[in-house]
Amino acid sequence: MKRQQHQLKLRKEYADAVLSGEKNFEIRYNDRDYHKGDLIYFRVIDENGRDIEHKLSGKEFEITYVLAKFGLQDGYVALGIKQTPFRLKPEPIKGYICDPKKNKECAKTACYERGGLCCLTLNPEYAKEAKHE
Repeated sequence: MKRQQHQLKLRKEYADAVLSGEKNFEIRYNDRDYHKGDLIYFRVIDENGRDIEHKLSGKEFEITYVLAKFGLQDGYVALGIKQTPFRLKPEPIKGYICDPKKNKECAKTACYERGGLCCLTLNPEYAKEAKHE
C-alpha cells in the first residue's frame, strides 16, 4: 500500500509539545483513513485558526501506530508519531505547502532532500508536475 501524506492543522500550544518530543501522539477523526507509515506535515495555527510561523512547519512525521476503538469515540483514532530526519526545503511560508498548479517554481524549490523525490503537494495528481529535475 502506498503511504499517504497528510497536512494537518495543529494549534500552537500542541505544536510546542510535539516539537519538544513531549507529545508523540495525535487524536484525530479518521476521515483520512490513516495507516502506519503515512506521513504527516503540520500547519500551525493560532486560537482563531489562522496560520502562524512555527519551527514545526515543514518537519515530517511518520505514523508509527494507529489505535482505533479501544477507549476512543467511534470514528476517532490515536496516532503514534515520530519525527523523521527529513523536512521541506525551504520551509513553507506560514505553514502552506506549495501547489504546483499555482506556482511551479515554488513547487520545484519545495522538494524533499531525498534525491529529488516528488514535491510535497499532498495530491498525487500534482506529483508528476512537481517532480524535481
